[in-house]
Amino acid sequence: MAKRKGDKLFKNIGILALLGGVGYLLFYQLSSKVYVADVKMKIDRTTWTNLSGQILLTIRNKTAVSVPIEGFTGVLMYGKYLLSSLTIASPYTITGNDAVTIPVNFTIDYSTLGDNIAQLLQNMKSGGSLLQSFRVQGTLYAGGLNIPINYPIQVL
Repeated sequence: MAKRKGDKLFKNIGILALLGGVGYLLFYQLSSKVYVADVKMKIDRTTWTNLSGQILLTIRNKTAVSVPIEGFTGVLMYGKYLLSSLTIASPYTITGNDAVTIPVNFTIDYSTLGDNIAQLLQNMKSGGSLLQSFRVQGTLYAGGLNIPINYPIQVL
């Protein structure tokens, strides 16, 4: 009886390992063929209290089938400083061998930037640079997979 339990355990472990391997291969295949091809930032409006605009995520699908984009959650960064949270709530579908540009609205409230500006100035005093790059970091939810994003932004 003990031998049968051990055989069953090894069989289950083998099946789990096989499923894990297949899942990894599917993730690798899809994540290398569905990816963020470009990110741009467009400033729409500035006021005395905030700045608002859009991050334009261009997502490319190099598969032959349509892929649903369930969402995106991330942040807009200036160097290592958080400027705004980013989310898309409505789903999109990218047809096979196509690309779609998804606008993601953001608002930067000037009142939250005080600490970041003070840190930038302190870094500059110690030899750091005031000029940093803008980046989008987050996760794209596409076709049931979580695809990490860390992309520099071109400002329009």
